[in-house]
Amino acid sequence: MIMSVDLESLGERIATHAAHLDAATHTLLADLREFDAAGGWYKQGAHSCAEWLSWRVSWSMGTAREHLRVARRLAELPLIDDALRRGALSYCKVRAITRVATPANEATLLEDAHHATGSQLERICRKYAAVVRASKEPEEAYDRERRYVRRQDLDDGMVKLEAVLH
Repeated sequence: MIMSVDLESLGERIATHAAHLDAATHTLLADLREFDAAGGWYKQGAHSCAEWLSWRVSWSMGTAREHLRVARRLAELPLIDDALRRGALSYCKVRAITRVATPANEATLLEDAHHATGSQLERICRKYAAVVRASKEPEEAYDRERRYVRRQDLDDGMVKLEAVLH
């Protein structure tokens, strides 16, 4: 049986390893952002960087697209980028924050991230996004002109629908 002092030590080692993995993930994302911007994936015959990642590192397309999204957003968010680089913030939390962060609110979101669990932060960011969406007026006339749904009855009784929507 492991003694409680050993369990505390083991717990600290686990937390340290996790921080090192997050810092390594930062390096991976920075390299990925540079590779994507330089078109390295295209030069190797892929149709997209996500497709290249799926082939080269065996990620699912969803995982590849999400890593690319986070990598690109980190370039715009220096405080969050630095926290991940230092291993002070987990990739899970960074992924959630980068969905809603702007240079104007990243310090506040970063503070929330330090006091919330990963799942709590996911919830905070989802609710924040919902409030922002609800408070924004659509880009009035331009959006209204672009949105439409058209129905066309075909000769064989089928219906053809064409739509441009948010």
